[in-house]
Amino acid sequence: MIDLLRWALQRQERSKDAARQRLQLILVMDRVGLAKEHMEAMKADIIRAVSKYMVVDHESIEMDMKRSGDSLVLVSNIQVKDIIRAAITE
Repeated sequence: MIDLLRWALQRQERSKDAARQRLQLILVMDRVGLAKEHMEAMKADIIRAVSKYMVVDHESIEMDMKRSGDSLVLVSNIQVKDIIRAAITE
């Protein structure tokens, strides 16, 4: 019973954090004037470029934009499965 309670509380905390991150992303995109479609297009371009040199796990890709002082920071987390050796030797 205690394990079930811990699981439920942890899940609520993760949901809260995920909702906060989504809201922050929406606010940053709104302030910058970057439409969701442009963000998705930029994400696709970055994934395409990285995929030329590495085998990536498309399901685990995370991209986020954050404010850091006066700067806008693009943070990406891309799980790399392997390096494409042919791309390196060309």
